[in-house]
Amino acid sequence: MGERKVLNKYYPSDFDLANIPRRRFYFKCTKCSAELTIKTDPQNSDYVVESGASRNFEPWHAKDEEADKEKQKRETEEMGDAMKSLENRTLDSKREMDILAALDEVKSMREKKLEEEDEALIKSLFGAPREVIRRIDDDILDDDEDLSQISTDNAETSSNNSKRRKVSEELPTNRFLKNFPLSQQII
Repeated sequence: MGERKVLNKYYPSDFDLANIPRRRFYFKCTKCSAELTIKTDPQNSDYVVESGASRNFEPWHAKDEEADKEKQKRETEEMGDAMKSLENRTLDSKREMDILAALDEVKSMREKKLEEEDEALIKSLFGAPREVIRRIDDDILDDDEDLSQISTDNAETSSNNSKRRKVSEELPTNRFLKNFPLSQQII
């Protein structure tokens, strides 16, 4: 049976990083066969290049060091002064509230922009309606004679010759439209 691979090791609370031995590694460059020497730095969980190479610039490494220094400085200030600690916490909460407000503003601006783009797209696709197809209520029509009279008096009826007809913008004073309340008329 195979052994299980250990992903995370447990370090007890009394574990001291200073007791971890430093290791030195020797490499040879594959292109020029120059010797490279690297030494481990267990206290910082890093390595140190001793000779034969130069370390690449890692921007996150500099930021991490700067953040650690700032954190240690803040902790030393807060340790002796309760008012300074309270002041720092209020500044942190104010900063968080400002960030959340700015985030909400960006979200609302984005939603507004998306709505405007949607409206512009709809207008470009459909444009302004020139003709309106209107459904005729059953209450208005008494029989088929009224429908045939409407179709001969006005514009054309729909293909199924049932309760639909075209109302053009040119016929707003039509006798049939006078029967509709003003709130139902779409012109």
